[in-house]
Amino acid sequence: MFTSFALLLPFCICVLSALVFMFKRHKYASQQFVLVINILCSAYYFADTMLLGDSISGVFAIIGSVVCQFVGPMILPLYLLMTRSMMRSNYYSWTTGFWFTPPVMLGSASLLLFTLMGNQAGEYALQFHSCSPLPSVYADSNIHQMHYLFAHNIFLLVMLLEIVYSVGYYIYMMVHSGYRMRAIVKLLRTGGNVPIVNLLYPALIVLLLLAGARLLLGRIIAPDYLVAVTAVFNLFISLVLIVINYFTLYANRSPVTLRTLRSPLSSADSNKHYHYGAEKENAETPIEGMSALSYAELVDGFRALVMVERVYLEASVTIEDVAVRLHSNRTYISCLVSKEFGMSFRDYLGSLRVEHAQKYMKSHPAATQDEVAQASGFSSASTFNKKFRQVVGVSPRQWMVNN
Repeated sequence: MFTSFALLLPFCICVLSALVFMFKRHKYASQQFVLVINILCSAYYFADTMLLGDSISGVFAIIGSVVCQFVGPMILPLYLLMTRSMMRSNYYSWTTGFWFTPPVMLGSASLLLFTLMGNQAGEYALQFHSCSPLPSVYADSNIHQMHYLFAHNIFLLVMLLEIVYSVGYYIYMMVHSGYRMRAIVKLLRTGGNVPIVNLLYPALIVLLLLAGARLLLGRIIAPDYLVAVTAVFNLFISLVLIVINYFTLYANRSPVTLRTLRSPLSSADSNKHYHYGAEKENAETPIEGMSALSYAELVDGFRALVMVERVYLEASVTIEDVAVRLHSNRTYISCLVSKEFGMSFRDYLGSLRVEHAQKYMKSHPAATQDEVAQASGFSSASTFNKKFRQVVGVSPRQWMVNN
């Protein structure tokens, strides 16, 4: 009873999470990625659980095997794209397509080889998934050897390489995006705020490590213990999936506070303007009506939104959008930018975009002005040229010649 429950738990969680994100009123890019991920995870875990059953037929064994070959290596790149979208990075690059080459290759090869096996495909699929080594009766068949190579060895290699790359990427982003463990501790103990991706990175790393350990153990343990071991891993994976899906509900509200995370599901989509003026402290603050503690939290949240989330790369972002993400209001954000940076909100965003454009032009000397403008958060090339002249004093073309 427990084994059956644990085996099906990831599938159930992914289905419920997919329904939640499907019916959300506000669908951001990262949340749309999560919806797709949950749908694919539902298919993967259902097929994986089906292949572990004793009463499965040969046809369903073939379908489950092909689904796992297609979907398994596709989930990890989607998690990468999800985190990149939350960082407001340019995740639509020409290299994105290469991430999905392995699943297409593995799934297509598996389907083709099953087709070439003819009447033997169903019986072979059942025996293939019931034991790790290639069944001896098929040892002399080139078709069966090729399928074993793709579905067993290459699949395992691709999955492990993706896991290693993804873990390395998340660690790199944690180091270079201002991740601080003391900020997480402060969030749990006394309040404060952190970017939501800083909560997601550790959860994603744990999920990847669990998935990698499960893949390796599935290849080396005896078939008699495979179901029990998979059930245990599925139970832990389910808990991590719950955490990841819960955090991504707040992708549009980053940075987040402990109060935000304690809010019911409906508040994650709310457009209500929150503010930090509840405390009644006597300390002086640059903004009238706000305590010093609340002002410091708001400054930390705004800096995290700029440095980590890079909100200025969103061409359509407004001061109202930033206020909603920081649970504040337009007046407080305007006063904060004026006090801290000595300019208006629009001028501050423009200066950040120009700075990003300078770095982009140096790293992409062949890029057109339209490409630079789009990559830097400007709505058009003419707006980019005008703002660049205003901040730097020369046109972008002249600046590139001089630098």
